[in-house]
Amino acid sequence: MSMISSSIPDDYFNVVFPLIKNAQLWFKTRSTVPGQQGGDVETWVGHAEPIEVYMEPYSSAMAKKEYGLEIECQKRIFCPPDPNILQGLGVYLEDREGKPDFILESVMDWPRHLECLLK
Repeated sequence: MSMISSSIPDDYFNVVFPLIKNAQLWFKTRSTVPGQQGGDVETWVGHAEPIEVYMEPYSSAMAKKEYGLEIECQKRIFCPPDPNILQGLGVYLEDREGKPDFILESVMDWPRHLECLLK
């Protein structure tokens, strides 16, 4: 794998990535708050600013073949490194309230980018 990452030029995310990015995503953390009528209510809280990514269709079979992961997923994203992008976050296609469009199932940290699988 290091041969792949070493072949990516240092300025990849400054030169190439702006040409191929195709989505803006919002990432939010799941938390629970006391409900007005008792019990807990699930909420999602996150950053106001979206992160630009390259997103493509993906599948559990491809994740097993390419990464050896037994994981349920429908999308794969590539983005610049960001320490706030963590497994379990809710992923939104637009900045809104409610349940996320996807859950971030896997984060693979490469030297110059992240590869993430979404369910």
